[in-house]
Amino acid sequence: MAPAQILVVEDENIVARDIERNLHVLGYEVPAIAASGEDAIDKAVAIHPDLVLMDIRLRGRIDGVSAAQEIGGRLAIPVVYLTSYADDETLHRAKLTEPFGYIVKPFEKKDLHATIEMALYRHQTQMTLRSLALADELTGLYNRRGFLTLADQHLKFARRATRGCSLLFIDVDRLKQINDTFGHREGDHALITTAKILRQTFRESDVIARLGGAQRGRGAFRPDADLFDRGPDDQRGRSALRPQTEQTEAVTATPSGASRKTRGSASSRPRRPPSYRPAAGRPRRTRAGRPDRARTRRSGSSSSARPRSA
Repeated sequence: MAPAQILVVEDENIVARDIERNLHVLGYEVPAIAASGEDAIDKAVAIHPDLVLMDIRLRGRIDGVSAAQEIGGRLAIPVVYLTSYADDETLHRAKLTEPFGYIVKPFEKKDLHATIEMALYRHQTQMTLRSLALADELTGLYNRRGFLTLADQHLKFARRATRGCSLLFIDVDRLKQINDTFGHREGDHALITTAKILRQTFRESDVIARLGGAQRGRGAFRPDADLFDRGPDDQRGRSALRPQTEQTEAVTATPSGASRKTRGSASSRPRRPPSYRPAAGRPRRTRAGRPDRARTRRSGSSSSARPRSA
């Protein structure tokens, strides 16, 4: 098992080097040392360490509490605070960031080790529970709850940064036919294979989810996409799925989707993709769930209307 990587954030160089030596003795790796809040955020994004040891009181525009809030919120990296003294207001702000522990300076090596191990264990437990709650058990993709949670965060970021995003719906055709003819085991295999292809096709930063049950499709939310240009995503999805669909005529995948420009005043309500069309030959359903008979009669009146009697 690889040793945990710990980012040290301390503006006193002598103290930072002493912490680094203690961490090496305890078996951890220190990929970098940051002396300011801004530097800590940049290095956390670049390195993505397993844990951050953060001094609460840092010189500069961003103190340790603000940096920890940004790192924990954006990257979900656990933060342990280093502190010797802090006023009540700073301590209150630190509590709101929900840190994984506190270490009071000066500290013993055994206290540092115990705090880090407990923080890593708590974070791993939380991530496991979170993945169980947000992941689909069969395919390993996000479930509906996970998709809506992450897509909402990406959509807010895209709106704030005035960037584009795209949303693709991918239906696995004839899945009910596979289940009825060959059994649900083969249907599950088709779903798992499709999920594997989608993971290999899209970027790691894209959100891919199974939105429903056995008869439902998948959704892929891609942040930072070109505005109103979903062609590359659509074509890449079709190209990746084509070799699998050519092996059998019983299963195909049909992608459809939409791209949109996000603005601060734009509504986040999902829209039907432009490629959506109602199925032909089906009577429209009213809110009560009954066919709209008047519309059905009008559409067929030219061929089924009876001639008037003389």
